[in-house]
Amino acid sequence: MDDSLTTRQAISSTLQKAGYDIVQAKDGWQGLVKLQQNTQIQAVICDVEMPQMNGFEFLSRCRKQYPIAQMPVLMLTSRSSQPYRTLAKQLGANDYLSKPYLDQELINRLQSCLQV
Repeated sequence: MDDSLTTRQAISSTLQKAGYDIVQAKDGWQGLVKLQQNTQIQAVICDVEMPQMNGFEFLSRCRKQYPIAQMPVLMLTSRSSQPYRTLAKQLGANDYLSKPYLDQELINRLQSCLQV
């Protein structure tokens, strides 16, 4: 989930090449709707800064419906400071990755979240 179409397409391309099926959302509201409509979703990659509902709001609402072990959420954002990382962890993020990122690191982190 990211409000930037370019970023969503880049992430989707990387993950599709690694064998993942992708469902995209442009913000937290759309992400929650997609989760309810697509029961096959196994993990979420979420930006922090998005319109309508930011990544922290999404994470907080997501955790009310989906426990951390049931729905891994990997935060992928340009916000790299420790307070953002700490808040994400407190809200139930499985992992936190800063942009710019390496494709292989994203794949490795996602695979690690899915194995929990």
